[in-house]
Amino acid sequence: MEQLPIDVVLITSFNRHREIKEELVKTGRYKVVDVCGLLEERGYKLKAPFYKYRSGVGSHEILNFFYGAYFNSGGTDDEKLSRLLTAAVEAKDFNMVLELCERRKRTPRIPALILEVEKKTLELINLIEDKLKTRKQKDVWLFWTDAVSYHRLNYLPGIYQLSKQSVFFERAYTNTPFTHQTQRAIMSGILPIDDFEASQKIIQKENSVLLQYLEHAGYEFKMIGCDGERSRAMADEYTINMKENASCNMILWTAVIHMLDSQQPVFYMLHFLTETHPPMVSPILEEISYDIEQMDIERQMRASYKYIDKRIIFYHRLLGNRTQIFMSDHGEHFQFPQHYWSEVKLHVHFFVWDGIQNAKEKRFLQLRNFYKLVQWILEKEKYPLERALDDYAVFQDVDIYSEVLVERFISRRAPEYAVAYRGAVTYDYKYVIDGTGREYWYGICGDGEEERTNPDSDIKKKLKAAAGTAFLDINKVEKFSYSKKLYSEICKGK
Repeated sequence: MEQLPIDVVLITSFNRHREIKEELVKTGRYKVVDVCGLLEERGYKLKAPFYKYRSGVGSHEILNFFYGAYFNSGGTDDEKLSRLLTAAVEAKDFNMVLELCERRKRTPRIPALILEVEKKTLELINLIEDKLKTRKQKDVWLFWTDAVSYHRLNYLPGIYQLSKQSVFFERAYTNTPFTHQTQRAIMSGILPIDDFEASQKIIQKENSVLLQYLEHAGYEFKMIGCDGERSRAMADEYTINMKENASCNMILWTAVIHMLDSQQPVFYMLHFLTETHPPMVSPILEEISYDIEQMDIERQMRASYKYIDKRIIFYHRLLGNRTQIFMSDHGEHFQFPQHYWSEVKLHVHFFVWDGIQNAKEKRFLQLRNFYKLVQWILEKEKYPLERALDDYAVFQDVDIYSEVLVERFISRRAPEYAVAYRGAVTYDYKYVIDGTGREYWYGICGDGEEERTNPDSDIKKKLKAAAGTAFLDINKVEKFSYSKKLYSEICKGK
């Protein structure tokens, strides 16, 4: 940067913008403009990057502003309460609206506005309930809470209790602990190494066994929420794609109004990202942090998990006895470095609720067998559940190929954590082989714990056969040009 002919540096970063400005000012070389700093000087206290404050997504940052303004003033200012209620209605957070009204009704001199807002909100909810009761289609909703490990399910108290009244899969495993590859496994049953070419294509009817089955069964399919990079996601006709900071409230509201407009039975995947995927944002946080390395992870996680849990359970009750699936795509990615094949990343929560069945399945449900599970849900007499279950799960992924991520692993002296791997896990053991040929053996201890071990030769033989040993030749794929640096660094370390 010092060698470039630069006169002005514009800082748009929110995280550590003050520190960045201080460093640049010290050089004396540039005029420095700090966008967040200028807004703060003019009385706009930001708790998030400025682009997060946008309408149409039920932005938690906007709602958090009014939430904080009301409760930080003691929770007694009716004018601030009115503004908060307006923001909550616009954000479709009907839980918050009703809770605020109930809270205010416990104090003297209740304003007419409170009673009117409560009345209109309940009328809307009752109207939706009535419409849902007259709807006869056999709809299915899937609640996909991103990045919630199997071992964090109790952080979602309402969903956790619901899991005890469901068909609960004790050993549900993602085949790759990343959202887009999990999406491909769910929709098409493909894996990132074994089906590399297929994994690079947009998901559509032609390459999705699930979409083919649901269309044949007469269902309208939609994935609702943030579908990520369009080049790696699902064809537009199957999505209602939203911004990455779309709130759970907006996703839930969008789903219910679209379902009520549909004449077909619907199969909706609701993908929740904002509240459960780091940085785990919700409007009830006193302080929102976007810096994973600086935040109080436990505090922010518990508050935001509890927030989304209440909203999902609210809609669960609205839906009545419609079949509902609850799942996650992978576990948490907080610790660095940590192998991507760790139990906390691969073992996910998964259960099916229909108001009737209650059972615990101990066999493995691999997410690549999801379409078989859906067939069982819709046609139990024709498709037994056993088709979707195994006595093991496989997992695999290609080398990290993003230049930024490759440099991150190298700079932190952890290149071996970013190379390709493949493996298999059974009830008692796990086997992994990485792209360098190094092998790892683990004993499964439960509760997300595993320890290095050395099983007997028969167990090793079975696990290696299940896992496979083939890897991509990254020299033949341009996408992996930066990945080669990982192996160079590993060789230097030897």
